Amino acid sequence: MIQKEYQEEELIEAARLLFGLGWKSVKLYFMLGQPTETEEDLLGIVDLCRKVSAAGKHQRQVTASVSTFIPKPHTPFQWAAQVDLEETEARQQLLRRELRRYGIQFKWHDARLSFLEGVFARGDRRLGAPLLTAYRLGCRFDGWTEQFRLDLWQQAFRAHHIEPNFYLRRRLLGEPLPWDHLDSGVTKQWLQRDLAKALEGTLTPDCSVERCSYCGACDFKSVRNVTYHLNGAKGADHRGPEVDPWARATLPAQDRWGTRQWQMMQQKKAEQQQVRIKRYRGVLDEDKLQATPLGAPSTTPSTAPQPAAQPPSSGNADEWLAGDPNTVAASQGTPQRAVMRFRLRYNKLDMARFLGAKEVATLFARSCRRARLPLAYSQGFHPLPRLSFGPALPVGMESEEEFLDILLHEEMSAKEVQQRLNAELPSGFHIQQVQQIDLDRPSIDVSIATQRYQVALDTLPLEKRDPSFVQERLGQFHHAQTFPIRKRTRHRERTLDAKQLIPAITLETPLTLSVDIAMTDVGTLKPHEFIGALLTLSPQEVKILRVTKTVTQFRSDVLPRKEPLHPEQEPLPTTG
Repeated sequence: MIQKEYQEEELIEAARLLFGLGWKSVKLYFMLGQPTETEEDLLGIVDLCRKVSAAGKHQRQVTASVSTFIPKPHTPFQWAAQVDLEETEARQQLLRRELRRYGIQFKWHDARLSFLEGVFARGDRRLGAPLLTAYRLGCRFDGWTEQFRLDLWQQAFRAHHIEPNFYLRRRLLGEPLPWDHLDSGVTKQWLQRDLAKALEGTLTPDCSVERCSYCGACDFKSVRNVTYHLNGAKGADHRGPEVDPWARATLPAQDRWGTRQWQMMQQKKAEQQQVRIKRYRGVLDEDKLQATPLGAPSTTPSTAPQPAAQPPSSGNADEWLAGDPNTVAASQGTPQRAVMRFRLRYNKLDMARFLGAKEVATLFARSCRRARLPLAYSQGFHPLPRLSFGPALPVGMESEEEFLDILLHEEMSAKEVQQRLNAELPSGFHIQQVQQIDLDRPSIDVSIATQRYQVALDTLPLEKRDPSFVQERLGQFHHAQTFPIRKRTRHRERTLDAKQLIPAITLETPLTLSVDIAMTDVGTLKPHEFIGALLTLSPQEVKILRVTKTVTQFRSDVLPRKEPLHPEQEPLPTTG
């Protein structure tokens, strides 16, 4: 009825394919309250969810997300009635009860919000007054359930003698509509014909692959029917001249792709072409006429020059196939146990300093995939590669020494890990050393004692980068008993004593400071925070400081290795 051409079997087969590829959950989207809907239709939602769950052997999470159908202007259903609030809640309760029997998770739209949306979707100018009144009564952020106050909306409607259910009713086909003065390009007569087809269960032809249905949107002058385009409107997005050769060359010959309507049209065109060839050549024996496979070049001899074969273009196929590296586990079924753990030391320099922590995590996950490292994955519904990074660098800061732990489920040498990753990492990243460590070794964060930073002062105003001023401030810091710094976090603000967190600070050159910052149980400081307080810099001056992390010193009380290093490995120095 709503012009969806796909069959139930196709959806179940897609779910079976996804579950076979390792996906752990599937969400199905439905609508309730469509015209002519019966209790049997609602139970059909439950039945379809049960079949999808069976495709995953009832071991995968299936979620049914059900919204309420709301008729909208300029659509074939603008004359249809919307189910009222009480009926919507009753149908939701039916689905909730039946889906629970099969372990299907149920999500639904708030029936009160759908009721209000339906009122304003097909409302007229009289709703302006209650809308303003509701705002003055305190209706704010209605999309948040805890903020939504239907009683205030009803109070506003009563204040202006508005019956909201009036706007949810069925409209007569000849009734003037509040939006009749607006032209969407599609004629009302076509919408009424399409509504009749919907109620009969008849599909309207897709004019991107079939004949024009004369909806009124095209004037065939400035706006032409999409069949004028090379591959149609949908072809431009999904079956264009670049993607189509890629699919034909990549998919097996027996596999068809695209919508069924598109396949039928292509088959029809192929049959018509064969008929034309037969008539032209005078072929009478139809058995001798070989059908040309869909997408394959014709085998009929021809004296006309044939164009040179072009290599298939990937088009936007890469976008189709590229997935989040943190989504699909490396192995199916039970996650494989990690057998090796490596600690990587790498640098992050030049333009790479503008990548944030999340981007760096994604970058290494993808690089590990390209390097074909046998990464171990976490368990659960959302498996993630077991990568553990050190403290995150602020965006814009360079580092000559960053650390990353990776866990593998297969044996591999440290040298091979280093070579494979360096071949895939972009400019600005380079693996300096790889060392195998125990699986139960403490994390990078808790193992770090201090980090050394180099701060360039050449971007500061002359008075703030004057060596005598810097030396004076350093002397005041060294002789002070305490040096309190206000530290603001996302949740609170507190004061830290920099004297307890800065074990060493020196002026290496007239324009270069070297500062060591300790990682303690009570917290730590960012170099920008400390230098800003030390040199009394403004927030704008702090932002333009060029800072580079140079050395990381680990604690001496970390767990010792239980096994000797491999011959190709060298121990990580304790001072970086």
